[in-house]
Amino acid sequence: TIRKGKKQSQETKANVKAKRSALWLERTDGKYTHHLQLPEYKHKNQISNFRRKLTKLDSVQFTSVEAVKALVLGVMDLLTEQLGRLPSRAEIKNAVSDESVGKQCVNRILLELGITTGILQHQASQGQVDIAEFIKTLGLEPMFCDRSTIHPYELDIVVGDLAIEYNGVWCHGEAYGKFKDYHLSKTLECNAKGISLFHIWDHEWSEKPEIIKSMIANKLGKTDRKIHARKCKLVIPSKEQAKLFMETNHIQGSVGWSAAYGLEYNDELVFCMTFGKPRFNKKYKYELLRMATALNTVVVGGMSKVLNEFKSNHGSSLITYSDVRLSGLEPAYRTAFKLVGRNEPGWFGYKDGKVINRLSLTKQKLLDDHPSEYDHSISAIANLEKLGYDRVWDCGQYVYELA
Repeated sequence: TIRKGKKQSQETKANVKAKRSALWLERTDGKYTHHLQLPEYKHKNQISNFRRKLTKLDSVQFTSVEAVKALVLGVMDLLTEQLGRLPSRAEIKNAVSDESVGKQCVNRILLELGITTGILQHQASQGQVDIAEFIKTLGLEPMFCDRSTIHPYELDIVVGDLAIEYNGVWCHGEAYGKFKDYHLSKTLECNAKGISLFHIWDHEWSEKPEIIKSMIANKLGKTDRKIHARKCKLVIPSKEQAKLFMETNHIQGSVGWSAAYGLEYNDELVFCMTFGKPRFNKKYKYELLRMATALNTVVVGGMSKVLNEFKSNHGSSLITYSDVRLSGLEPAYRTAFKLVGRNEPGWFGYKDGKVINRLSLTKQKLLDDHPSEYDHSISAIANLEKLGYDRVWDCGQYVYELA
């Protein structure tokens, strides 16, 4: 029986190893079978060198999570000073874990602190580098991998009172310890410091870089083209014109609507708002669905001019939503809208390199797509994990009504 148990344990380990190897082969285009093979991990004797320099901690019994968290944070600061860089997850665990502090407890604390990858002072991704290079063209010097603003959490890019997180969808879901409040908590931490945190998904940067560049420039006050609404002509764009405008200028693209108003400057559509029946709150008669300005353009007073026209034709029963991850600090809608709430973070699915709307991952959809694999003894959410889907959380939405 003992031998059989050993054999089963070894088989389980082999299966886990094979799955892990297959996963990393897929993620690295067939280059690596383990994360320790990645270039940033190849630092010979890194752990043994810093352990010899580490000041020996007094023997203390850490019996609470808060005590272990205090120890972890203290060791992180100590190692940073001694190494001249931020330590890796493995270095922290090896420095903290001993007979009085188990590695499982340390793992829990590191997960809570958002430290889920191997090297904390990681090499910036190409997307981060590209965004930083763009910011430099605006005459500003961004900071990389900042841990001083909302210590001990890391911000990918910080420039002035704007912070930017470039989030790879594949590693920002529950499978990597990024649960419901992870992205929102970093946003709120930044808000408390007067900093606006702008979250960008990697696929957004790949698909719509010019829209994101325009948004960043606007957030940094570096948009050169400013047009006053009084110099613009109020128009009702055609469906084709409004759809193309939103697809070209709005990060979320177009959506169906029943009313649209725009502003033209020298026969060019430079501002547009679309309205429709409320999707989530039937208390109101209308919902502002999309609002966008032409790329690299600010239309001063544009929103007020269009809203005045909307109210004269449709009344003032209007609700709208603003994504917290895109807005950061509460958006400057106070002159026209009143903040009435903030929705909880929502999620979307991710599998095999594809982003999937949560409406395509309902229980019935899963039953239709995986009839023989669906397990009726567990929940739909547990089935998502079983079927290889990851859940990725956003930051929720601000909710406004027309003032």
